Amino acid sequence: IGLLTAWLAARGAVRRAAGIKPTEALGEAMAERRELGRGRMITGLVFLGMGVAASGLSMVAAGETAAMSASAIVLLLITAAALLGPWLVRLAATLVGGLVRRTSPVGGYLAVANTGTAAKRLASVASPLILMFAFTSTTLFAQSTVGHATAEQTIEGNRADYVLAASPGLSPEVAKAARALPGVTGVTETIRTRVLADTVELGERTLKPMGAIGLTVPAHGIDLGVTSGSLDRLRDDGVALSGLAADSFGVTVGQKVRLLLGDGTRLTRTVVAVYERGLGYGEVALPYPVVRDHSETGMAERLYVTGGSQRQLAALAPDLTVLDRDGAGAAVDTAQEFSDWANLLVVGVIIVFIAISVVNTLVTATGGRVREFALLRLVGGTRRQVRGMVRWEALLVGGLAVVAGTLITAPTLMALSYGVTGSPLPHVPYLTYAAIAAVTLGLAYAATLTPTRTALRGHPATQIRT
Repeated sequence: IGLLTAWLAARGAVRRAAGIKPTEALGEAMAERRELGRGRMITGLVFLGMGVAASGLSMVAAGETAAMSASAIVLLLITAAALLGPWLVRLAATLVGGLVRRTSPVGGYLAVANTGTAAKRLASVASPLILMFAFTSTTLFAQSTVGHATAEQTIEGNRADYVLAASPGLSPEVAKAARALPGVTGVTETIRTRVLADTVELGERTLKPMGAIGLTVPAHGIDLGVTSGSLDRLRDDGVALSGLAADSFGVTVGQKVRLLLGDGTRLTRTVVAVYERGLGYGEVALPYPVVRDHSETGMAERLYVTGGSQRQLAALAPDLTVLDRDGAGAAVDTAQEFSDWANLLVVGVIIVFIAISVVNTLVTATGGRVREFALLRLVGGTRRQVRGMVRWEALLVGGLAVVAGTLITAPTLMALSYGVTGSPLPHVPYLTYAAIAAVTLGLAYAATLTPTRTALRGHPATQIRT
């Protein structure tokens, strides 16, 4: 694919120049063709139509189908923006051109005029900026949306007064002693694991890993947000599923599902409940003895205790961590913040690579305008006016990247949010969004103004001859 892409790019670049007279080719090299090629225009419109259609379908789809469509949406819309870039550049110049000319009668006027006549060149500069903004925003805000929903569900589902934890786990004796304490009205033992689920995806059966939780019933300290059925029936051959998992299985209460535990044990279970808080507590809920008997330690990870006192509970075992409800919520937030930073470091490497590619593109495109800058100076333009023109061009291109990237990111995140939370409103930290926009504009400025200063150092008469 890499070799084919390089070959097609080279062939597409020289196809028209090799097929017309040399004098016409020289003329077109001095002034670019205003219209888009028919093939590029049609292809761009097709990708745009597919992206819009995928965005619409994701809003009527349910569960994981909507979440899976997010990656397709962003790829389709980024491709459409790259192909239709000259149209976007001219549209931006048309919408804000009047304001720019009034604000800066010389530099702004030259920038708007140049944007209209060199839209393809500026589109080649805007495309990598749009890619960087859309990719960065989609990646970071997808994590923040899922992470925020997970933390929110975990905190909202905690109905216990105290949460007990220890390493490597809590023995059955600790739970038994906690139940015997005066004032304790309920103790729920939990253990986390993962299962392989025999699901149906796009009409085909497939094994899919899912987070699972084993818990004792009645679950006094945890509220999974049951929407149908009852967790009190989570015994013997029962299983409870999140709404997302139930959609993946294509089942409702009373139907059977097949699961594979971590140690290879196969289970066929009857769905006894469907709940909402799958992100916070796992997509599958199983009876506690089933998960415990097939775990490595055979001990509970956490106890959710209702009633009692923190001092009494802390005395049940050495090295026992006892958190009240507020402390447990703060611990969830801290763990989520650490996870966000870890993910950011991984994604940051990719973002830095894209940023380097963007800077290289901008520097190369600006450095190739030496004769254009020299001609402007020969007809009376000053260095300051030329720099002003480039500054306004950078603002137009950077602003276009922010707006177009936002329009690409929005439906992508809405599809993801709808798929995993049931709400089309993603969680977007405003300061992070502002930082991404500032970095995009900063790259546009730095990577164009720096080579512009270098290009303006020589004498224009000498530069125009070279």
